[in-house]
Amino acid sequence: MEKQVYIKEEERAKCQKVADAFAELYEMENIVVFDAGRYGFVELKYYKPPHGFEEDATFIDSRALFDALWKEWYDTTLYLTAKEMKLNDILYEEVFKSLLKEEKKIKLKDWICKQMIISQSLFPCLFCCGKLRLFCL
Repeated sequence: MEKQVYIKEEERAKCQKVADAFAELYEMENIVVFDAGRYGFVELKYYKPPHGFEEDATFIDSRALFDALWKEWYDTTLYLTAKEMKLNDILYEEVFKSLLKEEKKIKLKDWICKQMIISQSLFPCLFCCGKLRLFCL
């Protein structure tokens, strides 16, 4: 009996690049992403002993994995920024607005530049239409 494979080898390679690119995130938050063989890539989040991880997700598409990890990185970065600023009520939009425009640009540009090689090999573009978007729709 032949076992079903849920992820193509090309997508596996792309997912591995995405997972490697977010190594910084794994240090910032209780998250791990790993290759689960024929099932794709698995993301485990928020480890709480003795029960284990609170959330899990399986990915067979590198873009979906990138989007999920990007959102997690973004949320974590805003949370840590709010914590640094000693803000009691953490409203992401307010935290982001309170950062200096230049600081926002530097933080985002810095991170995107680190990911540029991976992103360009996976997706058509980052900023093609003049609007701040990771991908063209």
